[in-house]
Amino acid sequence: MSGILDISGKYTVAAMPEKDALINVPEKTTAFSAGSTVILSCPTIHDELEKCVRDTGCTYDVHELGKSNHNFPDRLRNQLQAEIDALQDYDRILLSFGICGNAACGLTSSHAELVIPKVDDCVSLLMGGVKPRLECLNGKFGIFLTAGWLRYEENIWDEICRTKQRYSEKRAAKILERMFGEMTYLTVLDTGAYNLADILEKAEKIAETLHLELRVIKGDLSLLTGLLKGSWDADRYAVFPPGITTTSARIMPDYSFRQR
Repeated sequence: MSGILDISGKYTVAAMPEKDALINVPEKTTAFSAGSTVILSCPTIHDELEKCVRDTGCTYDVHELGKSNHNFPDRLRNQLQAEIDALQDYDRILLSFGICGNAACGLTSSHAELVIPKVDDCVSLLMGGVKPRLECLNGKFGIFLTAGWLRYEENIWDEICRTKQRYSEKRAAKILERMFGEMTYLTVLDTGAYNLADILEKAEKIAETLHLELRVIKGDLSLLTGLLKGSWDADRYAVFPPGITTTSARIMPDYSFRQR
């Protein structure tokens, strides 16, 4: 097995398929002038995008949302559309997002081509696709963490702290159980874009508070790297010419593997 980290035997090692079994995409790189393309990104994957830009030598401009309304898909859609409309100096916009609760559906640009990975959200984006994510969960539910998600102003640790401050210990425990009781795993994604040790202590506290099994699993940034390199295989990316509206039918990842 590959893609697994076992930190001194302290955390459960989750079985993952070999990477080659998950991803078999022919290399297809298209060169574009830096001035014509911009990357529109969510702040929660800042570390990973920065790493991919550095690793690929990409010179595209990066436009990062000041705040992502990821908990409110309709607000996020409006925010994305406003950002797209404002990026008038580019003829190609690479969106490092997933469908994100349909927030990425219904977008259009009159002047630029839109390119978006076929994933449900940024968890799958940082795991190389929806298949490894679902196989990692093994039919159960779980929470995923990176340094970027914990750095974001509205994260699970802040939610836990607010609940404990607002309610009695007994009441807070009941509320957290109602919110997260169906979860089994707390999975830290080691994407190689940040120092893993910086978040493990907080991850341990979250897992202990929510009674979850803490695991550390290697991330996979191939989808994000492919987005930057122009390796837009039709099975993994959706490309929308100017004037064409993004739809869930085009962006939705392939779930056919679940029927095999």
